[in-house]
Amino acid sequence: DSGSFCAVYHIGLQETGWYVQKKGGGKIMLSILIGTITMAAALRMAVPLILSSVGGCFGDRTGIFNIALESFMLCAAFFATLGTYYSGNPYIGVLCGILAGLVCAVIFGTLVFHLGASGMVVSIAMNLGMDAFTSFLLLNIFGKRGSFMDPRLISLPVIKLPLLSKIPYLGEIFGAHNLVVYFTLLSILGAWIAMYKTPFGLRLRSVGINEKAAQTTGTNSVKVSIHNPTQYQVQ
Repeated sequence: DSGSFCAVYHIGLQETGWYVQKKGGGKIMLSILIGTITMAAALRMAVPLILSSVGGCFGDRTGIFNIALESFMLCAAFFATLGTYYSGNPYIGVLCGILAGLVCAVIFGTLVFHLGASGMVVSIAMNLGMDAFTSFLLLNIFGKRGSFMDPRLISLPVIKLPLLSKIPYLGEIFGAHNLVVYFTLLSILGAWIAMYKTPFGLRLRSVGINEKAAQTTGTNSVKVSIHNPTQYQVQ
């Protein structure tokens, strides 16, 4: 319960403080927190959240209420794993994940924009439903609950950037990652350019600011709104 967790957490802080004080002060803890291994791992683990957030920005600018991003990521992750497991190729797994996410985006867009369902209700239903759906498939396909590990699940190869990897500190953090990590970093800049430097971004933001005014200029607000869940699922 919460009381036990707080007690264990407090004891852990005391033990950590004793260790740091005895072994050399705060320098040890600071070197761990901002060390290259910690920062590189944090970047890798943040990739799904960054991609989802970048894509979600497009939906937010058009005024779309969508908190179903968790279900999109969960579905994409499961089918990416499934594709990699059966094909032995991690790139095919990534493709399967993108296609699965696109299906989720189409379902969301159809229910909300064509059938007029509430975005909040659909989002909650998709989050809960996808959690149950992927758990059901995991149990029936792999016979496992919670998590699944297998030698056939091959990771994407690491790509070392020759120039960046030679830079002290930064090179160890950013210089050796897989293709998806580099794509994530580039997608941040690409999303900003698409949002604020292209006619598409102008139409997108105009729909979010004033939908009726955007329609008077010939912008199809429904088409723009439907396009965005699909777009940020590809992200």
